Amino acid sequence: MQEVVRACGILHEAPLGRGRGGIMRARDFRDFLATILTDDPYCLVVRPPSLTNGNLARDALRKAERMVAAWEERRVDGGSAPPPAVFPDHGPGIVREDCPAFAGWHRPEQGGDVPLCRANDRHPEFFKSGGDFNRHGRCSCGTCSWHHRFPPGGSGC
Repeated sequence: MQEVVRACGILHEAPLGRGRGGIMRARDFRDFLATILTDDPYCLVVRPPSLTNGNLARDALRKAERMVAAWEERRVDGGSAPPPAVFPDHGPGIVREDCPAFAGWHRPEQGGDVPLCRANDRHPEFFKSGGDFNRHGRCSCGTCSWHHRFPPGGSGC
């Protein structure tokens, strides 16, 4: 992210003691976030790029490239503030077992099967059960960008 804001001209470096420090205006960063989130509401979420490829670095690089392009387009168009981002919601309770990040169904100490996702951080309660609950978070497929990008029954590429 540091390289992205540097490439966009928002992050400025200056000498700071014996080293160098970075500084940016809060208003510039706010406008940057509004621009990139309007262009792609999921730009800050890294997910597998396809059904068969779990390379998260590829998705991160693609999104970083798009962030810089969106910022440059905004500057060319006159710099007007973008409308607020809209995050699509496909409904609660959806579990995509075909997702490369799906970590399976697990039973915590509290009982009941819980679907886990490798892309989500651990749940504030379930991690106490240890094991997979300490490594993965609960599935949130209804609001996940991967679910939106690869709808069930689609080609996946």
